[in-house]
Amino acid sequence: MSTAPQPAKVVDLTQELNMIVNIEKTKALKTLAKFDIEWSENRQLVKHYPLDDMCNINDPEGLTKKLENLSHAFWLTFNHYVEQAIGPQVPVLETGVLSPCEWGERPEKPKKIGKIYTCQPNRFMTVNKPTEVVQPYLYSYDNLKEDHKELMGEINFGIEIY
Repeated sequence: MSTAPQPAKVVDLTQELNMIVNIEKTKALKTLAKFDIEWSENRQLVKHYPLDDMCNINDPEGLTKKLENLSHAFWLTFNHYVEQAIGPQVPVLETGVLSPCEWGERPEKPKKIGKIYTCQPNRFMTVNKPTEVVQPYLYSYDNLKEDHKELMGEINFGIEIY
């Protein structure tokens, strides 16, 4: 009597990944405030940036370090492409711009400089579900032949400058 192979156990580590705070994430969140965010299924507007890795099941500290590295890499990628799209205006994003107004008037709200299109991974519980949050996603697959987890992550976004 033969037994069928067991399916790999899939765990959503997105929440754990997004709890990590680093310099690149902080910079990205400040930059995102300058953009409108819109969900789109159009693959012409949204680009897919995957990142995969392996982690030893018996090393919880190793998993934490992998999550920190993945978070840094995802947000570094995001910042790189946003800075590339914006061009020489990057210092304006970090310092802000003050404009004069008449005494007693309120200054105008800063205008958005563009739009970020985003979508969730097209798998598991996120299939065709809209989101207005730009963030990396991460899933873990137990590799039954070895004592390792396969980490499969992605961040999905596209940039439009007004």
